[in-house]
Amino acid sequence: MAGPLGGAPVRLSRRTHRAGGPFAASLAARYSKAKHGGRVTVHVATCADVSKPRGFPPGKVELRRFSTLYASPASPSPPEGERAG
Repeated sequence: MAGPLGGAPVRLSRRTHRAGGPFAASLAARYSKAKHGGRVTVHVATCADVSKPRGFPPGKVELRRFSTLYASPASPSPPEGERAG
């Protein structure tokens, strides 16, 4: 993962990701090491594009393709039509 703090990958269900990219990014930012730093850079990738090369430390992965979102780690409310929980 790129960024000054790096961070462990957060896996979200396909339903959560489809519910809204900004909502999914806010959830990932909320549980990251950078949650107290304001806006957080979140890389979004499919499971097929994430790999852990041999010798990488735990939590470090390589992303082949990804898109970048910037999100605030504030406690988001789910998008319209979605239930919390």
